[in-house]
Formats: sequence, C-alpha cells, structure tokens
Amino acid sequence: VISVNTADAWTTVAIDPPIYVGSAGYFWVGISKDPSSANAVPYQDDDAPPQGINLSTNNRMDPSSWTMRDYWYTFTMRPIVKTEPITSPSITMVSDYRLDDSDFGNGDGYIDPGEKASLRVSLKNIGVVAHNVQGILRPADATTEDNVIIIDSTASFGTVKHGVNGGTNDSDPFVIQFFDESNMQGWDPQFKLILTYNYGTDNSSSGSDTVNFTVSGPWAPEANLQYFYSMGSGGLWLISGLVTGYYATFAQFGMAPEDSIYVDSVYIYAYNAGRLNATMNFYIWENDPVNNVPGSIIFQTSRTVARNTSEWWSIAVQRKLPGVFWYGQNANISATRDVEPIFWGSQLIGQFTYVDGDNNWSGGPDIGWVSLPISGYWEIAHDHPSISYYAPQGWDWPIVPSHTSGDTTVPSLLYGDTTLYISGWVCLNRSAVDAIIETGDTLWNYLFLDNYSRAATYLPGLDTLSGWEYTYYKGYADTIPPGRHTLYVGLDWDHVVSSNIYNNYLRYWGQQYVFMPRTSLPANAPLLSEEKAPDLTGPGTGYYFNSDVYKFYLNANSWVGIAVKNEHYGQSGDSIDIDLRLFTDAPTSAYDGFTNAVEASNLGPDNIEYILVWGGDNGYSGYLYPGVYSFGESRDKYYIEKAVPEYYMVYGGGLTERVDLNPDDIIHVENILITAGSKATIPVNVISGTADIAVGLYSIKNGSIIDPFKNTLEYVAYADDNGPGSGETISYTPSTTDTFALVIIQKQPGSSPTTVEIGSLSQSLPIGEHYDEPVASRLIFHVPAILKASGSILLNLPAESRVTVSMYNIQGRKVAVLKEGKVRAGMYRLTPPRDLRAGIYFVVLDTESKRMVKKTVVIK
Repeated sequence: VISVNTADAWTTVAIDPPIYVGSAGYFWVGISKDPSSANAVPYQDDDAPPQGINLSTNNRMDPSSWTMRDYWYTFTMRPIVKTEPITSPSITMVSDYRLDDSDFGNGDGYIDPGEKASLRVSLKNIGVVAHNVQGILRPADATTEDNVIIIDSTASFGTVKHGVNGGTNDSDPFVIQFFDESNMQGWDPQFKLILTYNYGTDNSSSGSDTVNFTVSGPWAPEANLQYFYSMGSGGLWLISGLVTGYYATFAQFGMAPEDSIYVDSVYIYAYNAGRLNATMNFYIWENDPVNNVPGSIIFQTSRTVARNTSEWWSIAVQRKLPGVFWYGQNANISATRDVEPIFWGSQLIGQFTYVDGDNNWSGGPDIGWVSLPISGYWEIAHDHPSISYYAPQGWDWPIVPSHTSGDTTVPSLLYGDTTLYISGWVCLNRSAVDAIIETGDTLWNYLFLDNYSRAATYLPGLDTLSGWEYTYYKGYADTIPPGRHTLYVGLDWDHVVSSNIYNNYLRYWGQQYVFMPRTSLPANAPLLSEEKAPDLTGPGTGYYFNSDVYKFYLNANSWVGIAVKNEHYGQSGDSIDIDLRLFTDAPTSAYDGFTNAVEASNLGPDNIEYILVWGGDNGYSGYLYPGVYSFGESRDKYYIEKAVPEYYMVYGGGLTERVDLNPDDIIHVENILITAGSKATIPVNVISGTADIAVGLYSIKNGSIIDPFKNTLEYVAYADDNGPGSGETISYTPSTTDTFALVIIQKQPGSSPTTVEIGSLSQSLPIGEHYDEPVASRLIFHVPAILKASGSILLNLPAESRVTVSMYNIQGRKVAVLKEGKVRAGMYRLTPPRDLRAGIYFVVLDTESKRMVKKTVVIK
C-alpha cells in the first residue's frame, strides 16, 4: 500500500524481497486505486483545460470508470524500474525435501520413534551457478535439538544451477534420527542449512547462504478427531449371473485380515438416472481367502435414492472390520432406473459390458468388470490406542544386539556364531488412550530373524499399557550366523486392542546388522549349515541382501573354489534356490561390510553353485568372504565347501593322477598347466564308485582381460555327457600358456567315496602348503611346484634376519641369488631371472637358524 501524501510528486516503491527476473520478456506494472479516495488517480499527461474531460462516468469514486473507457485525455502511470545484474549465487530456500526411512525403518515417509531416515533436499537458486556446494545441517529450534539426532550432518550438492530445483544432495543425503515420545503430536522438526560454494571465473570467488526449512514430524492421532480415507483398490466386479447382481470392490487397510480397523461411517456416492425412486443396498463382505472373492456379509443396509438424483450418502457402520474386506452395492442391473456406481478417477457412470466369465471369477460367473473401484470415503475416529515400535532415549534401535547382557547400544563390531544378547521388542502406546488387555487375551510381540520367527514375548490380560508408556524385553540370548542379517519386530496387538489403521504402519520394523565370521573355512571339508539359508531380502534389509557369510585367506599361486548346494539337493520335487556371492570387504562396524560383491553364481533352484578364484600373481591376495542366501519362498540348510587343489598338474603325457570324491564333496578343483597352441584332451575317468560327475575348465584370462574371479558358467570348456559311474572327457585349445582350473562337479554323489583318475599328464607335483590365515607371525617359504617366468616365490620373515635365497639347477650349479643380506621382518615376493631356462630347479633358503630346500619346475 502506497501512501501518497504530497501532490504532484514521485513516490518510490521498494520491492522486498527483490524480484528476480529469470528470462527476457514483457512485464506489466500496475496500480489499483483506493476506492475511499477520490484523488488517487493516475497522472494526467496533458494539461488541457478541465472542461475538456469526457468520461463514461464523471464519478472518479466509481472504479468502473477506470475499466475499458474512452478518455479525452491520456492518463498514465510512469514507473521507472531499477534493475541490478545478478553476479553471484543466491540460494534462497529448500524448494523440496524427501524423507526416506525405507532403509532403516518401515518406509512410511515419517520420522517415527527411534527411526533413522535419509534426508534429501532440493535447493532454489535465484542467482548464478554455484559450484562445489557443501551443506551443513543444524537444528533450527530447541525442540528439534532436543528430539532429533543429526547423525550425518554434512552433504555435497555438487553444482547448483539457477532454478527452483537447482541442485540436490540425492547422492549424499543427510541422516537424522528421532527420539523421545514427548511433543510428537502437532510438531514438525525445524532445520537450518548452512551452504558454502564457489562461483565466477575459475571458481575464484566464494560465498555462503543460510536457509531454514521444515519437515513433517512424527504423526500421532488426536483423540476424538475424525479422519477420512479414500478407499478401494483394483477394479469393480459385477458378480452373479442373475438379473440382480452385486457391484463389489476390494479394500485393504492392513497387511492381513487381522489388521482390524474400527469404522465409524462410510460415504458412498449414489446415482439414480431413472424416472422412479430406487433402493441402494450397501454391503460390506469378508474376504474369502481361498477364492479371494467376497465372503460372508459383515454389514448391510439400504437407502432410498430419489429419481434423477446423484449425491453422497453417509452410512453409519460403527463396528470393527478386518483389515481386508470388500464393499459394494446390490441392484437390479438390467433396469435403467436403478442406482449405478461412481468410480474413482473417472466421471464415468457405471455402465457394464456383459461378459460370460472371461475374467474367471472363481466364486461364480462374473458378468462385468470395470478397472476402477467404487468411490468411497471411510470415516475413522482415532480415539483409541496407537501401538508402534520404539527406541527409548539411550537405545540405538528398537532392537539392540550386543555381546554384553543388558546393552542398549550396538557395539563397534558384532560376531556371528557366539552368544548374542538382544534387548528390544520395544512397544510404545503412542496415544493418550490406555491399551487394555482383557482377561483371557494375550498381547504378543515377535522377534524375527530374516523374516522367520525367532522368539516372542507377551503381556497377558488383565493388563494395561497406559498412554505414552512402553514395554520391552531385555536379556534374550541367541546365536546368529556370521553374515548380514535382519532382526525384525512385529507387534501383534490387533486381536486385543482396537488400534485401527495407524497401527498397521508402525507395528513392523527391522534393522540389518553385520556379524563378523570368527574362523576360516577348512579346506576340502564340506560343512552343513546350522540354520536354513536366509531370505535374500525383506523388511529392514535396505539396499543390501541378507546372507550367511564365511571367510578364507588366499595368497598362494593356485585356484580355490567355493561351492554350495542345499541339503535336499537332487531330491524329488526340490525347488529350493540357494545362491552364492563373493565379497571382498570385511565389516568395519555393525552396519557396514559384505557389500562389495566381486562375483556371483545364481543358476536357479536345485543347482550346484560355485565360484573360482585364482590367488597370488595376477590374482587376488587376502581375505575373501563367500555369502550364501535363499532366493524364493522355500528355504533349506545347505552345504558349503572350500575346494583346494592337491596338485600342480602339467598336461601333455601319459601320466595319471587319482583323487577321491567323498559323498559330501560338492566339487573338486585341481591346477593344470596347458601350453598354448595345441589341443588338450583331458580324460577324467571314474575308477570306482557310482557318482555322476561333470567337468569344467576355467581360465584367469578373458581375451586380453585378467579376471581372477569366475562363476559357474564362465568356463572355457565343459563336459557332461555321461551318467552315474561314468567318466567325462574335456577338450580345449588355449591361445596362451596358462594354469587352468580343472573342476570336477559331483552332480549326484554315490553312497560311498568315488575315485576318479585324471589322465594325459606329463607331471603332477603335490602342492603341500596352503595358508588360511595371514602369515606375519611365522616363517614361510613357499615355492610353487610349477613356476612361470612371471611367477614369484613367497618369503615371510617373522623377525629381522640374515637371509640368502638361491636357485640351483639339476646339476647342482648355482644359477641365481634372489635375496641376500640382512632383511627386515615382513613378506617378500621373489621373482626368478627372466633369462632362466625352463627345467627343474632347487630353491634354497638359508637363515641364521634354518635351511630349507624346495623343488620347482620353471616353465616359459
């Protein structure tokens, strides 16, 4: 509002905040006169005598005289618009935010009690482009500071361009967590976002902005308030082949019929296009779980709808309904005067095309279907207890695993296959209304491991959980397999307490934890799991899969295989799918680790899965973590085996080597050297036993690419032509000389050990040493039985010592010194001279206290 107190004078109007003009074009600037003032008129540009004025109306108090009129004299408003160029970024607001609690909680989009959530925001920039934008999140008021923990307060926004959604931190979200049940109702967290950035030529200038924003806080129902929910899902069916039929729409409030709700009223839109009054018969049916059609009638009533009338009708239901049900109308569908339904998402009045059961309604012939549900609103009064999981102040989560009894904080590392104490099943009455457990009822809270029930605690009636109070279980002891597993809580209150729709969203919660393996897998000794393989995913798992995880150490120049199969593999009707992944990342906390999968084998149900790894030169050295999980609804225990070669074999002669396959063995792996250019045909014959075998050949090379990890299908040759008790022959012509993995798969074991014979060998040398753990504390002198020119000899010194490592040919002449002098403790890889001829050599280690001699065959 501009107050013009001086006649015939300019008035300056300051626009606050300034308007940013983002694009070129025409703009209008205007004024509206105050109707109470006769003098506030535009400036008259001409000074002609007053008698020359000719208006449509001479009453300047009448605003209509200012609209689309002809004037003898031109009136004008003379705005002088001052503009200034924008030379720096100006981030003025958070234009949007996204609260994602799906990784850590129930995924309902609210910060619930004890829940951790990712917070992503979009920024509005009305200035020039800002680069290297960094944000720091802080609470903006005392209530937020007291009730919200900012776990990750920094985020990178990268480049924020001009615009409403100029940039986001989607790839680097903030992480917040909510505590404390007080002040939950009607309260939204307030945050301050401090931003720094660079801009200008070569980003030589820097600046900062601070913006405040609000996110939706935890929601709690207010007693005695009515809430309206639009209902209906799927389509609307016309049921029955009779002239009188039923319009029925499926409805679901909960996850199951047990997730009950108390409905006060339903609002249904009725349309009567006929000339006579008609009756609308309204029904609510149970769901028939066998046929998934309307079952028994729960509620019915009728209303008279006047002719040529369409309106909403309120029907008092006032009863507890199952969380899954049907609702609809009964009418004479052949009569044009009858009441017809209205559908959500369309102005269409219900007209059906008659069909003859094409939609296969299993409860009876359907004679029509519309892809939209009946319009309806369900009125629910939230004057009841609302039950949810909860993390009290001082607890890390609603479920807290620890190796110390009574802990409510998660330790830095968790270990599998050892005693674990679990504090949790925290259940909060998140309303002011008491939850009363009647005599004879029991209120159950369940603990799940990877979606399967593990333990339970309960409160028997008669008992009461008062408003804003919680109950919990503390001190439960268990053992969890090593790996990544979800602990998951379900609060079963619906049979006992009328806790309505709000309960459905908050009664389930899960958190995924990482449990470190303590020991390594033994070599060539299959293990049967203590428990069934975990489900791949489920509530609370987030981005990463559940899996049982093992470990082994690899540093020798050799192939190693990891294989799994389910306990009932090969049995009639087996449809269980056990899959395998191989991780390289060890846990660094109770939440991180076992996420970097470098290889996977997932062939489908009733298959043997395995992964091969080449260790040492051009391969992998260090710990590896195989992970096992179940894909599908059926679960089973499983066998897991680390298959380690017994020999270095060289193809191209008349020698043979025999190996035994025990009934529990899954695969057998051997190293075999094949030279380039010639076709290798390797027979693997069954000498005794009835096992059904297949044979695969694997290479570290994939063209010019070196890949030390191979899954089941990445073979260069495979043979599976014969049945039980028969051998297989595999053929391959390599382009380069290499050490291949020869894998014997025991598809179906015999009742006793099976002996197989590998033929066409020129040499077969026992490997002897394998290292399943780091070797820093002991003297290790590992010389491969087959030593390529690019290969190496492993020497580990536990302490500083004088050392000489020499090579002698078969005549006993020293041909090379690989290491000599005073050497510090540590691990060393020694490489033979490149000009060393192929042949048999002896490698000698001399220390101050020991001499060791190893034989090797050097190849080119």
